[in-house]
Amino acid sequence: MVDLVADIATNRDLSPSTIGLYGDWGSGKSSLMKLAQKKIEEKYPKNEKKKDTVKTQ
Repeated sequence: MVDLVADIATNRDLSPSTIGLYGDWGSGKSSLMKLAQKKIEEKYPKNEKKKDTVKTQ
């Protein structure tokens, strides 16, 4: 699921988009988002100076 969220978030053809995560307290919503953020930041390092950089926060 982390890969899916990261792929949707970085797909320019789907931009702008909104990703909603729904679940009970403690079901892992925040953990999933942190893992997706880490995956995106690994793919698009912050030190890359490109005009089309992905923003994760």
